[in-house]
Amino acid sequence: MERVAVHFGAGNIGRGFIGMLLAQAGYRVVFVDVAENLVTEIQKRGSYTVEVAGETLASVRVDGVEACFSSDKGLPEILAAASLITTAVGANVLIHVAKSIVAGFAHRKAGNPNQYIIACENMMRGSSCLKRAVEAELCGQGLSMAANVYFPDAAVDRVVPALSRDEARGETFRDPLIVRVEQYHEWLVEGTAGQYPELAGIEGLHLVEDLTPFLKRKIYTVNTGHACAAWHGFRLGYKSVNDALTDHRVREMVAGVLAESSKGLCAEYGLDPVEQKAYCEKVLKRFQNPFIIDDVLRVGREPLRKLSAEERIDGPLQLAGKHGGSVVFLLRSAAAALLFRNREDSEACELESQLENQGLTGFLSEKLTHLGCENLEKVQQYYLEYQVPE
Repeated sequence: MERVAVHFGAGNIGRGFIGMLLAQAGYRVVFVDVAENLVTEIQKRGSYTVEVAGETLASVRVDGVEACFSSDKGLPEILAAASLITTAVGANVLIHVAKSIVAGFAHRKAGNPNQYIIACENMMRGSSCLKRAVEAELCGQGLSMAANVYFPDAAVDRVVPALSRDEARGETFRDPLIVRVEQYHEWLVEGTAGQYPELAGIEGLHLVEDLTPFLKRKIYTVNTGHACAAWHGFRLGYKSVNDALTDHRVREMVAGVLAESSKGLCAEYGLDPVEQKAYCEKVLKRFQNPFIIDDVLRVGREPLRKLSAEERIDGPLQLAGKHGGSVVFLLRSAAAALLFRNREDSEACELESQLENQGLTGFLSEKLTHLGCENLEKVQQYYLEYQVPE
């Protein structure tokens, strides 16, 4: 029997990570997106190429894929037939995905196989968030959840940059479907093989009984470190994360952030300090992969969200503070985030506008109170210090 997987988001993560693994596992993968060039090209070709960057570049052809627009009338029936629905669209788009999922429920029939809906987003418990959005949509329509539908939470990790130009090789890419990914990847889903036997057979997807330690470790190490590298890199005039990390000042900041975050993670979740140190070293090495050129403007985007409670800075800061650790580098990175500017990022523009209208003190006291008064004083100190060119 044919297994169908629908993946919302035909972008780089969708094609270069989730969709690729599902196609290799034997699923008929249908991408759903709003981008005309991506949808039409996938429809026309039925395949695309992924460049996997390890010590060398290896090209992998992904075949047997389809695509449709999120507005297509036939999407609900496709969703109803899918045994697996995944997303990589960004947290803010999940509410729109929920509407499509509910429309698909109306076409599910008695005897439909189990359906797993997994949000593969850079956020805490994205599937649970998507489930709440689905439940709200159902409630608004006076409906109830379809039978045999599950929303297991997941943690995903793979660096997949925007690939318009490869500065390392001097190439300009014109193929809208080609995507480059790092060799390393991790896709963890909360559950057991007994609960979700269909998921257990997907190579590259690993089931874990308790996702929390892995999720926190990933977000507060990989995502925190990456964002901090971008913010410090931007303030020092670098265009790529790779170039920024050639600067000892940026490396010192990122290494310091990872050390502060690791102390809290190990104390809170019982992670092995030696293994966590090795994990951090691997993360830094991944950020400097010469084949993965990542723009600081892309990595540093959405600074308001990343500065919010329990996010990239606040989460590890609270853990470190709880267990008596230093938070100097985390606070310095918060100050660097306030200096981040990107005209194509609405949040960065909003941050700049709020700082201009409220002033630094007003902004900090209104938007970052979760960091605590003493820490806010330090952020203000570092922010003013960074105003002076190094």
